[in-house]
Amino acid sequence: MSREAPTLRAPGRREVLQSLAGLAAVVLLIAFGLPHLLDTSWDAIGTQLARLRAGPAVAMGVLLLAGLYCYTFVLTGSLPGLRAGRALRLNAVTATVANLVPLGAAVGVGVAWSMLRTWGFSRRAISSSFLVTGIWNLLARVALPVVGASSWWPAPSTRRTPW
Repeated sequence: MSREAPTLRAPGRREVLQSLAGLAAVVLLIAFGLPHLLDTSWDAIGTQLARLRAGPAVAMGVLLLAGLYCYTFVLTGSLPGLRAGRALRLNAVTATVANLVPLGAAVGVGVAWSMLRTWGFSRRAISSSFLVTGIWNLLARVALPVVGASSWWPAPSTRRTPW
């Protein structure tokens, strides 16, 4: 961790109002924008969700938590001094923001930056972590489909033809 920990101050009235306005915008976008953009209604969404049985829902929740936990190793490995509990919290918060907020990936990066700065990490350490994990994530997203597609490639024939 950095010795140049940021100094924190209590949010002022303006920051609180901006946060509340942002939260209200997100709620309105999800409540009204989502059904409008998807040409559906909340009743139709509720009907589809009611069809989901408890077993598969619990299994999906467990898989989600397992995925969040597994990525804590990437975060702790790329940012020395970050402990597993904070890495899990960072991952859960930024994943939630990225999935719920419009342009959430960009907002999630800002949230991650803010959280890590308040925990005392230097700008250099955070930006290095973001760069390293971003590059490796991109390479993995490119390489995994190539590896998967190559498994479908026919193996060379070991039979010899008589001619």
